[in-house]
Amino acid sequence: MGLIQAGRDGILLALLPSPFLIGLVFKFGLPILNQILEKHLYFSIEEWYSLADAMLAALTPMMLAIACAFIMLDEKDEGTGTYYRITPAQHKTYLLARIVLPMLWSLCCTIIVMVIFRLTNLTWTQIFISSFIGMGMGAVISILIVAFSNNKVEGLAISKLSAITLLGLFAKPFIPVPYRYGTVILPSFWIGEAIYNQADIFSIIIGISICLLWILLFTKRFSRKV
Repeated sequence: MGLIQAGRDGILLALLPSPFLIGLVFKFGLPILNQILEKHLYFSIEEWYSLADAMLAALTPMMLAIACAFIMLDEKDEGTGTYYRITPAQHKTYLLARIVLPMLWSLCCTIIVMVIFRLTNLTWTQIFISSFIGMGMGAVISILIVAFSNNKVEGLAISKLSAITLLGLFAKPFIPVPYRYGTVILPSFWIGEAIYNQADIFSIIIGISICLLWILLFTKRFSRKV
């Protein structure tokens, strides 16, 4: 059902390949831009390449999560989502099928995108940890959109507002201590921790725990709507 909807919806068709298109822009566009800046302005953006890698780890699951949310909103408009939720599986299994399973696919996509398009020498540990947290962040965004949207127009607006969740990526490069720690409640902060610092088990435990808390909060909101 989801693939059929994606095939007939221009927005979904644009969202699905977007992580790879963004990766291409970052991989080849940023080095060219850096060469131009170095040649004409004696300024380099190479030190920000790690930020580009962090954005890849966050944007890949984010784009796929928005696509999943739009599919659910389409099903709501068509009435098929209501049918799924009144079957014995109920809405929790519906969320599992429409969000968790696609997010597992987004995990694979994020790892592939990071391996192919990364600009810095990330370790496999950094790639896997940032991808896992990114998967959790994607699930948060997907549930956020369907929990607070009644139709696709509202969903589009909220998906744009969800870009605020990327603020945590910019905490270390741009926000001084101690103010940057105001973003620790965002999963993106922990994606940044995995990319900018030596990734460790602490980052993934805290990052995934925060994702689960947001998922629980938005799932309760979604359950009250059905």
